[in-house]
Amino acid sequence: MDQKAWSQRRRLHVDDAYLQSGFYTSSANSTIMTLLLLTACFVMSLIGTSLGPVMVIRALKMKATQVEIGLIGGMSSFTYAVMTLSAFYVSKMIGRKKALMYALASYTIALLTYLVATNPYQLMIGRAIEGMAWGLFWPFVETVLAELLGVESMVPKFSTAWSSGAIVGSMLIAVLLKIEPPIYLLIYMTVVMAYLLPLTKLKISSDRTREMEKLGLKGLAMGLRSLWHGWTLLVVSYVCMGLWLALTPAHMKTWGYEDFIIGLCLFTLMSMRTLTFILLERMSKALNEKQLENIFLVLPVAVIVPVLTRKPIHVIIASAALGVGLGLVYATVLRQVLSEGRMAREVMTGLFEFFIGIGFFIGPTIGGLLASIEEELAYIGCALITALAVMMYRLHKM
Repeated sequence: MDQKAWSQRRRLHVDDAYLQSGFYTSSANSTIMTLLLLTACFVMSLIGTSLGPVMVIRALKMKATQVEIGLIGGMSSFTYAVMTLSAFYVSKMIGRKKALMYALASYTIALLTYLVATNPYQLMIGRAIEGMAWGLFWPFVETVLAELLGVESMVPKFSTAWSSGAIVGSMLIAVLLKIEPPIYLLIYMTVVMAYLLPLTKLKISSDRTREMEKLGLKGLAMGLRSLWHGWTLLVVSYVCMGLWLALTPAHMKTWGYEDFIIGLCLFTLMSMRTLTFILLERMSKALNEKQLENIFLVLPVAVIVPVLTRKPIHVIIASAALGVGLGLVYATVLRQVLSEGRMAREVMTGLFEFFIGIGFFIGPTIGGLLASIEEELAYIGCALITALAVMMYRLHKM
C-alpha cells in the first residue's frame, strides 16, 4: 500500500481490522451496512423462531411419528452444521456479498417449499434448505459485524438484535397456529426478498489475503483444539435448546397445553436469554468468573422439569431458567471465539455456528428417537449429558 493511500485511510479514522476486512471505506456505507445487518439479524431470527415450532406442530397435524417430528426439528440443523464449515470457502470463492444474497435466496426457496408441502417428508426438505441458508447467513454476519464494531461492542449488540427477534418470533407462534400457512409464509417470503434489494447497492469485498488462503484445514484443526471445552459446552447447551424448541412444543400439545401457553413458554425462554445478554456486563462486574459458570448448572435442572411435573407454571419457570443458562453459555463462548486473531476469526465463527448446528440436530433427532421409546427419556438423557458437560468445563477451568 502506498503512503498516500495509507494517509487517506488514517484520516478516515477507520479501525484497522475493518480496513483489512476488505470493506469499502465509506463511513456512510459502513453505517448502512451495520444497521442493515443488525436489522437482518432481528428479522431473520424472528422468522426462524416463529417457524420452527409451527412447522413441528404442522407435522403433528400431518400424523407424523415422534421420529419424523424429531427429524423435521433437526434436519435444518444438520444441513446448517455442514454449511457453516463450508461458509468460509464459499465466501472466499464468490465473495461475502454474493454469499449473503445466496443465503437469503435459499431461505426464500425454503419458505416456498413449506408453502406447497403436503406431508412430513416435504417439510423435511424445506427444513434442509432452511438450514443451508442459515449456514451461510450467520457466520458471515458475525464476522462482518465484529470487523465493523469491534468484539466488545459487537457481542452485546449482535446478541441483543437476534435474540430480540427471537422474542417477537416466539410471541407470533400462537398467532401463526391460528391462521393458514399461505398467509404468513407469503408475508415472510416478501420480507426476505426485500432484503436483497439494498444489498445490490452496498460495497462489500472479501478478505482474500495470502494469510487467509493458508488457513484451510490447518485453521479448522487449530480452532478445534484451542476451544474444545467451550465447543463441548456450546453443543450440549444447544442440545437443550433444540429439544425445547423443536420437540417440546409437540409434546406440550399432547399434554393439553393451549396454543397461548406453548407460545408463552418459548417467549419466556427468549426473553430471559435476551435479558441475560443485556445484563451481561453488569453480571460480569457483580459476579466473578466462577460464580457465573455456576449458573450454567441451571441447564440440566431446567431440562429435567417435564419429567417431574407438567404443570404449565413449572414448565414456564423452567423455560426462564433455560433462557438464562443458554444466554450465558452463548455469550461466554462467542467472546472466546471472537478474541482470536482477525485471520482466524472467519474460520472460528464458522466453527461456532457448526457446533450450534450440531447441538440443534442432536437435540430433536436423538430426543425424538428416545421419546419414541418413552417420552421422559428425551429429557433425562439431555439433562445427564448437559450436567456432565458443565462439570467437564468447570474442571478444565480449575
